[in-house]
Amino acid sequence: MDKSRLEALSNGVLAILITIMVLEFKTPQTTDWAGLAAVAYVILQAGFIRQQGHNGPLATAIGRNVKARSTPVIYVAGCALTFISSMFGLAAYAIVAGLWLVPDRGLERALRNGTSEA
Repeated sequence: MDKSRLEALSNGVLAILITIMVLEFKTPQTTDWAGLAAVAYVILQAGFIRQQGHNGPLATAIGRNVKARSTPVIYVAGCALTFISSMFGLAAYAIVAGLWLVPDRGLERALRNGTSEA
């Protein structure tokens, strides 16, 4: 057997093994896109703050909002942990819902002050 035939055989075997490995991947039972949407929101928010400046109206309204900064982290952790158990994803959603059950007074105050100044 010459070298080119041996290479072709090994490439074929490797391709078959990779195909079998890909077919064995298990898909998650739930699809949780909320974590990715939260990350997209953070990126969009950062873009607006960069455009308006750190003293702009959005940066002033958000301030040091712990709830808004922790929500995407919890969502992404919930999405990642859903691969282990779907209960982790549900727990992450419940935690975020509990955080936002009480409205954010800082944002409301900033909106009220912003509309009265106009």
